[in-house]
Amino acid sequence: YPVLRHHATGEPCWWGSMHSHAEHLRSEREKVYGEAQETTGASRINKTDVFYGDDGEKIETEWLEHLDKVTLDCAEKVKMEEGDMVLLDNYLVMHGRCPFEGTRLHAVSWFKSPDYSKAAA
Repeated sequence: YPVLRHHATGEPCWWGSMHSHAEHLRSEREKVYGEAQETTGASRINKTDVFYGDDGEKIETEWLEHLDKVTLDCAEKVKMEEGDMVLLDNYLVMHGRCPFEGTRLHAVSWFKSPDYSKAAA
């Protein structure tokens, strides 16, 4: 399969929500953290089986668990405080949030893609 590449930088990208929405992985997290709270909009809870794109076969549990381990091993946690803001390139960065207490307040904005050719190497 071809490697997905960032539309401007050409860097290889993982672009998908399998880690977030895979039924098996979500159910395993619920055993540790409790059942996820229902929300609305883009953040609503989505759980589904995940399948290979070429033959439609369900992706094996051991591969999902490997994906989960690799994802968590590569994660950079950002402890946020009131007033903090995070900006990220949604094509290049897989992101999420850890369980927390309190009300989740967030806003999403879309911006025109930057001119990466002017970025420092």
